[in-house]
Amino acid sequence: MRRHSKEADESSVQSCSSKSSSIASSLKSVSQAAKKSVDMLTRPLKRVKTVLLRVSEKTRPSLPPSSPEPSVINVDDIDTGLATKSDDEEDLDAELQKLKKNWRSPVYAFFDTDRVAVQNVDGRNCHFFPCAAQKCKTKIGGVRRFQDSKDKASTANLKNHAIGCFGDDTI
Repeated sequence: MRRHSKEADESSVQSCSSKSSSIASSLKSVSQAAKKSVDMLTRPLKRVKTVLLRVSEKTRPSLPPSSPEPSVINVDDIDTGLATKSDDEEDLDAELQKLKKNWRSPVYAFFDTDRVAVQNVDGRNCHFFPCAAQKCKTKIGGVRRFQDSKDKASTANLKNHAIGCFGDDTI
């Protein structure tokens, strides 16, 4: 009897050993697959981060190329000696700050939202979103979102521009 139990013990040890090596190889393959998946998911984010870091390091002009020339203020006409914004400009800035709170779409990461400007193009108010790409592929360097249309909050034109400047795989 003793001999039989010794053989049974050896066989169960071998069985456990083969099961543990099988489990270890399965865990290793699952681990490798998980690592590949994480790398594949984070690669576009790393690319966006790199692009945004490059843009933040490089100084860009404060006005987009298509902006109208700054107006001259006659200092002699001002009583206080300090230039102030008109009520209309303050209202537009306050409205813009209010709208910025609702900009939650990830596509806004591809634009410099701190430099969004209110413009008037051919008598139509619009928001100008400067592109955050190092070299924007459009003449005006960003996207205009006109405010007199039904889809004034749509991000489709922003997304299409970002795809053109950053590539479809990044977006």
